Amino acid sequence: MSEKIHSYQYLQDYRFEWWNPDFLELLAKRFNLSQINSIADIGIGLAHWSRLLIPFLSQPLRFVGVDIEYFWIEKAKETFKNIQKEVELSELHFIQDDAHNLSLPSNSFDLVTCQTLLMHCYDPKKVLAEMKRIAKPGGLILAVEPINLLNRLEFSSLINSLSVEHQTSLFQFWSYFHQGIRAKGKGDHNIGAYLPALFQQVGLEKIAVYQNDRVYDSKSDDSISVEDILMEYRKPETAEMIMAGGGNDQIIAEGLESAKFLAELIVSEIQNHNYYSTGFLNTFIFSGFKSE
Repeated sequence: MSEKIHSYQYLQDYRFEWWNPDFLELLAKRFNLSQINSIADIGIGLAHWSRLLIPFLSQPLRFVGVDIEYFWIEKAKETFKNIQKEVELSELHFIQDDAHNLSLPSNSFDLVTCQTLLMHCYDPKKVLAEMKRIAKPGGLILAVEPINLLNRLEFSSLINSLSVEHQTSLFQFWSYFHQGIRAKGKGDHNIGAYLPALFQQVGLEKIAVYQNDRVYDSKSDDSISVEDILMEYRKPETAEMIMAGGGNDQIIAEGLESAKFLAELIVSEIQNHNYYSTGFLNTFIFSGFKSE
């Protein structure tokens, strides 16, 4: 696996479980997805996001998937082979392309969408402008993005079990980490905090934000270990980003100490089926429309 395919470990099938079915049904009604019969999925990966939208779209469906990595283009093709009996397609294409400079024609799609793409882009505003360009007049742009600093903090049934010192050290640990990502030109994992402003700056209209309503229930997974939880904390690249963001060895050490304390609490509560988290709530769906 090449280093360039950085998202490999994160694009797994658990992404299909990110959304409650009735939440997607509500969004489909709000956006009138049943009238949409052309879609471009930018940064398609394994097509987790568009795969969930397809049942709500009009058929026959014109579908184009775009990714900068040939690896993901091939994986997305496999996804569609598995669902070809479920979907009536008028057109199916996969294009290896840079989201900052799409080769797709202007005014071509009813829906242009992406999931956790903009957070990795060096110029997300330019990508949004490209997504707007290829949308038809009146077309819908949907972007799924997180505020990962919030996702890294403990918004769960254990929130009152952590001291102020532990909470502060975890906040510092991940704040310097995300600052390092920006300093290294690797995107912004907190882009959800200001994405509506970018939507406005590229000229989208009727901008809205929808918050994920999933709750993590420990009854569904009691196999997680302390080491599983600490894996992200202990990666060499995590320490590298903290240092790049202006952090130091003390911040890393204190963060790891607090993370271990928290991980042990989480595993204990999960094993007792008494752990609940609203962490999923910090993933958002941003919507906007191209002017008629």
